[in-house]
Amino acid sequence: MKSSAAKKNNNRIIWTIIPIAFFLILLGIGIIIHDDYGGYTDELADIEVGMVNLKYIYSKIPFLQNISRLNIPVHGKFDSLPDLLTYKCRIYGSAAMTPTLFVNNIPGVSLDIGEYLNFRRFYIFLNFYLAAVLFYLFLKKRFRNPLIALAGTLMLVLSPRIFADSFYNCKDSIFFSWFLISLLGIGFYQLDRKKYGLVLFGFAFGLAANTRFYGFILLPAFAGIAIFNMITDPKNQKQILRESLLTCIFSFIWFFALTPFLWELNIEQIKGGFSMAVNQPMIGDAELFMGRFVAPRDVWYYLPVWIGITVPVLYLVLFVIGSVFLAFKLQLLKDSDARFELAFDIMNFLLFVIALLAIVISKGTIYHGWRHAYFLYAPFIYLSVCGLNDLIECKISGETKMKIKNGIVFSLCLISFGNTGWWMIKNHPLDFVYFNEIGKNYAEDFTRDYWGVSSKSCLLYLYNTVQVGEIRVGVNSDLTYGSAEFTLLRLPEAVRKRFTPIWQMKNADYLCFSYKNTPGNDYQIPDFAVMKTFMVDGYAVMGVYQRVNPAE
Repeated sequence: MKSSAAKKNNNRIIWTIIPIAFFLILLGIGIIIHDDYGGYTDELADIEVGMVNLKYIYSKIPFLQNISRLNIPVHGKFDSLPDLLTYKCRIYGSAAMTPTLFVNNIPGVSLDIGEYLNFRRFYIFLNFYLAAVLFYLFLKKRFRNPLIALAGTLMLVLSPRIFADSFYNCKDSIFFSWFLISLLGIGFYQLDRKKYGLVLFGFAFGLAANTRFYGFILLPAFAGIAIFNMITDPKNQKQILRESLLTCIFSFIWFFALTPFLWELNIEQIKGGFSMAVNQPMIGDAELFMGRFVAPRDVWYYLPVWIGITVPVLYLVLFVIGSVFLAFKLQLLKDSDARFELAFDIMNFLLFVIALLAIVISKGTIYHGWRHAYFLYAPFIYLSVCGLNDLIECKISGETKMKIKNGIVFSLCLISFGNTGWWMIKNHPLDFVYFNEIGKNYAEDFTRDYWGVSSKSCLLYLYNTVQVGEIRVGVNSDLTYGSAEFTLLRLPEAVRKRFTPIWQMKNADYLCFSYKNTPGNDYQIPDFAVMKTFMVDGYAVMGVYQRVNPAE
């Protein structure tokens, strides 16, 4: 008995140390690499969203008017910002954009523009980091197996596009993080029926829905769970109903408080905001998709294809396995011990399928990849973990055969994790253009660096290659889609001062050209020759060009 107790205690200690070490390493990685990615087209516009909201908040809350104006080295005078109620971007998430604006008001903190922009990157990552921590804790409670929990968290972190976007995509990445946390709140409640799960859901829902109005699909999911609980647990119907209604009320109040443009209670404003959010116009008429230029809304399989070619193959397989096994477990809904957690699994499956179909059928706003639909990855990755657990728990005759089967499953996971992790390390900071084993063979036929994030790699290459003199580099939006200009702001001053941004290509000596909507890998620009092409798995991401004919 002592030996058994000692062994159990040792295992407990080990599985306390391992996840702590894992998350410390993950945090350290975030600290080290958060400023490695280039600027993106909407960066300064996103900052302006926060400032416009804050200006409106100041005008509505009297005691805040006496607070010193924020010292943000990005825009001009605070008072010259547009009015929120007529602002074209009023629907975008103030909760995601505003918090970082206060950093220079902390005593002793004075960030220049580059330092501030890099700080925002770390803030975006922290949202993802929190989601990853909570994901691990939930998986551990759900499957009662820390190894499955760690493997599932690794699947989340080793999702190259999701992970890379967690450092710069302040809309879609933050929305994904809080959408996932909202689902986990429901999950925690389903597992132990404690109110902290409901509080977590309400808090995360407000932040998610504020960031993107697509977050409102969480409410039908929550309502479905509540109705299921009331039907299957008649003794506690009144308590479940009361808790559910209070959670919904809190969620709405919190969302309303976070969304200043709703404070006027103007019905037309509210309807217009929701309409803009759902029917956001696509930027540009067409994009490169499967070798031809199409309008994403006109191609029903646009979203499924993008998911299929940019998610690691193992996760796709596990998702299918988890979904299939779910059908066989429906009979457990009669089991009082398993029905609540199973209901949560079913909710995630239905949420993924219904939301995917709704976007496809309604021709929702999705373009240049599937970043607008990253929230779908929350139920997707959870069901993939369910698939992994199903494979481990699947019974076959004979203890030896069980060990062999589980050994094969974990070996495949380790191979996949190792391969994906090495790919991310090897291709960093270009890991945001990940295509899986299937997709990389056709990557030349798809849009790649939509936001021009690889511009930092190009500018640093120019700085290190052109040893002396001024570097007159084109930052025309048609070349890098505006990102090069914003990337220059984030470079160290000693590097930055050697560059002169040129908006007219004819006057530039160097160009950074993004393969956003360019088929193939060899794009020719008149009067310029290729100096360097940044490649990933054989497909071009961005090219650096040098003028060969004198500038006009």
